[in-house]
This record gives sequence, C-alpha cells and structure tokens, in this order.
Amino acid sequence: MKKTIFANWGQAGQGKSDTVKRVAQEILATYPTARTSPTTINYSGDIQVIITIGKVIIGVESQGDPNSRLFESLKMFSSANCDIIICSTRTSGGTVDAVSALHSSHGYDIVWVTNHRSNEKSQSTLNDISAKHLFTLVLQVMAGTL
Repeated sequence: MKKTIFANWGQAGQGKSDTVKRVAQEILATYPTARTSPTTINYSGDIQVIITIGKVIIGVESQGDPNSRLFESLKMFSSANCDIIICSTRTSGGTVDAVSALHSSHGYDIVWVTNHRSNEKSQSTLNDISAKHLFTLVLQVMAGTL
C-alpha cells in the first residue's frame, strides 16, 4: 500500500471538518475491532485520532485552519508511520504547504478532495455523501487499487 494523504480542502465554513469526522465514524463503524488512540473520541468538536486496523494505521485530523494543530498532527502521524492520513486544509497557504511537505519529506501521495457544497441543499446530507465517497477512496488505498 502506498502511503497516502487525503486532504479535504476548501474555504472556511464549508463543512470540511464535519466531513472528515464522518469519515472517521464510517471507518470505525465498518471496522468495529479497530483500535483508536485516544480510545474515546469526542465528535462534538474537532478530532485528532490514530486508527489501527490490523497492520493499517490511519491518522485523522479535522482541524485544518491556519494556526491550528494540523501542523503538529501531520508530524505526529508521519512519526507514527501512518499509512493513510485524512485531514482538512484551506485552499492555499500554510495548511496546503504542510500537506505538500509530507509528499517531499516522507513520500506520501496526495489526493486533494473537497466535500460537496450547496446554498440550497442540506449541507449535513452533502457532508455525509462526501464522507462516504472519501471512505470509498480510503478502502481503495487499503486494497492497493488506488
């Protein structure tokens, strides 16, 4: 499996963090015997978690704003030898640079994704659909088909 970062990028207030949290929930619902660190995840705020499924290690960070803990999380995830990282970023600047740096320094492939958005449709429903699409990509990386 090729180490991969899924960076959900977009402007502030677009549902990126919610989508990333939903992907984590989808992973844990599909793999109920997965181990997490921390063992309890509080989804009411942003999350930072490492999920271990057999030999696959997945790092998830929902905070992606400038001056957020994303920078420290990416360091932690690469140090933990995560195979897959799922995070939020803005469209440019430091958060994008931090993700790009992991490609250069640790050889991670980057897949830039964005969640569906609408002014007329339910953002919550669209975030759920986006999370399911992103989860499908995660499964493909785990299977070695992406």
